[in-house]
Amino acid sequence: MLEWNIFCTSDSSSPKKIYFVQTGVALGQELEDKMPVNEYYEYFGPDYTLHVAPSNMENKNTRNQLDDIRSKLLDNLSKLRHAPSVQFQERVPDTEVPEVSN
Repeated sequence: MLEWNIFCTSDSSSPKKIYFVQTGVALGQELEDKMPVNEYYEYFGPDYTLHVAPSNMENKNTRNQLDDIRSKLLDNLSKLRHAPSVQFQERVPDTEVPEVSN
């Protein structure tokens, strides 16, 4: 939730839009608002833009509710078994090539 900047979603296209915008933020990329026509275009209706329009919807989440959800989420994540992807190996040390004097 990027440092507790809470998002309110009100329709089925909002989570998709937020996912793409937040992926852009994480990658340091500014994404254009207008969606190019593609195979997923219909998922971004009815306005077919990427950013979610601000609304006056009241955020009814309390800090205690958010802290509780965060705590449960972190607890569940800590119980997951990890799957190592690559073994650690010693790296060959850098060697310097001696200069040849003529």
